[in-house]
Amino acid sequence: MIHHFKDVYSHMEWADSLIWNAVFESETVCEDAFILKSLFHLHEVQYAFLNSWTGKPMERYSQDVFENAAAMRDWGCAFHEDLHVHMQDLREEALGELHILPWTKYYARRLGREATDTTLAETMHQLGSHSMHHRGQVMRRFREMGVAPPGLDYIVWVWSGRPEPSWN
Repeated sequence: MIHHFKDVYSHMEWADSLIWNAVFESETVCEDAFILKSLFHLHEVQYAFLNSWTGKPMERYSQDVFENAAAMRDWGCAFHEDLHVHMQDLREEALGELHILPWTKYYARRLGREATDTTLAETMHQLGSHSMHHRGQVMRRFREMGVAPPGLDYIVWVWSGRPEPSWN
């Protein structure tokens, strides 16, 4: 199953790099508040999950600390480097272990009941799904702005020979 997550996260990095490259192809897109807020949130959550898996303290990030979109992109790229390091040391047996996310109690209040226990594998699945959801929102905004979004589907990545990400 670790192989599956490495595959999913390789696609996630490729898709993140492609969407950032597309952002920089248009000055209008590069300055769009919705797009930048969505990409900030996507990377903020990526870091939150990684920090929870590695036992690092939760950090509250602020979009205001980035002087421009390129700095935010570089921060997103650095997440993927940290994720690669984490994945190298991950053991297959760990995937079935209980992993309670630090923000579970917040969502339990929203749900009106206690959340059921989650495994590490379930939280790892959630990260890929969450990132995909927000990339989809960004792609919709591209279309609203009259800009063709890149093809980010997993199957496109597979058909393309699983290319490496390009963070330019």
